[in-house]
Amino acid sequence: MNAIVDLLVPLVLILAGSKPCAGDTTITLGVLYNEENSMLETAFKSSVDVAKTKMMDSGVHLDVVSKIVPLYDSFETQHHVCEMLVDGVSGMFGPSAGDTAPIVQSICDYKEIPHIQTRWDINQKRGSCQINLYPHPNTLAEVIASY
Repeated sequence: MNAIVDLLVPLVLILAGSKPCAGDTTITLGVLYNEENSMLETAFKSSVDVAKTKMMDSGVHLDVVSKIVPLYDSFETQHHVCEMLVDGVSGMFGPSAGDTAPIVQSICDYKEIPHIQTRWDINQKRGSCQINLYPHPNTLAEVIASY
């Protein structure tokens, strides 16, 4: 959970800095889960509560829009992401399923909004708007080869 909080607060502050602000600013994050009441959902909600507390005096308010998406249905996942973009999300977290994450990444790249993944992605592209909590496969291979 600390990793999510440590990433969430700076991300929100960066997003707040990119918006023209007159007074308070609201940042909306989109979160995609693959199952209801998952441990990831519980950890994320707790992290958001901590982040909201840490940012209370900054004039930045955090809103979260979350959706449960199917594991293998990219079309429905794409539909949910587009709905969230209409709602004004400034960044996306998830999903953790490897079959639906690429469509989310593609949409986020096109719209130039951050996409944070919490899964290891062997096909990760360095030039994208993706932030992955796991090391890039080439970097990991270099480290292993050096030992």
